[in-house]
Amino acid sequence: MISVKWYNTCYMCRSPLDYAVAIDKNDLLKFYTYSNFKPKNFIFNTSYLKIIGLKQRRLCLSCFCTKYNKELPGPRQLMNRETGCRKPLIKNSDTTMSTQEVYNWFEGFNEFRFRKDIDELVNENYRYATPGLTLVVWPGLS
Repeated sequence: MISVKWYNTCYMCRSPLDYAVAIDKNDLLKFYTYSNFKPKNFIFNTSYLKIIGLKQRRLCLSCFCTKYNKELPGPRQLMNRETGCRKPLIKNSDTTMSTQEVYNWFEGFNEFRFRKDIDELVNENYRYATPGLTLVVWPGLS
């Protein structure tokens, strides 16, 4: 059994941040193997703090690196919006993973760990290859 949680959401794009996974000790080597077969990067879904409007907000890495900070549009931005030349307010939003993408990745792990040939695929030499994801090994979770 596996339990996936996130603890924060991005202030600008509302993507989930700070994922944590509780996994059974028996499935740990299977998870290492799966993360090496299908690598995923959770670095963009970690929280970074930024001051916006005299308040400290949690942002994903993509929103943290952009220069647009939920500002009110001026007359030029309104003119561009009305004429169809509007630039996106948030750039690089495709690098953060949505809840559905993370759900699909962990659903793939659930299918992977119940394969018939899992013993042939699991290798002791695989390393943890999922940066930005907190992994908690919990004995007797299943």
